[in-house]
Amino acid sequence: MTKLDRRRGAILAGFLFPFALLALIAFAYRYDSFASIGWHGGEYANAFVWTAIGSIVVGALVRFTAEAPWRSIGSGMMLLGSIGMLVVLALGLLFLMAFANLDAP
Repeated sequence: MTKLDRRRGAILAGFLFPFALLALIAFAYRYDSFASIGWHGGEYANAFVWTAIGSIVVGALVRFTAEAPWRSIGSGMMLLGSIGMLVVLALGLLFLMAFANLDAP
């Protein structure tokens, strides 16, 4: 296995952990898993946003402070956190566009 192959595997590992967390949050929202403790849509949205932001922050810390194999894991975490924030921004924009085109009586 070459050094580039190990780096790609580390980036994938850094990408998959926050991806699993975000997917679990989306799954929990879809099936309303935490309704028994009073969670509604806003709590799931907050968990999604803070997980994406946390992924960016932790990924940046790992990327810029850790040794060689861990830097790639930090890059993967930053990549997925950025993608997660883009999803949040796209959904917010879609929400605003839907209300802008709504005919009020």
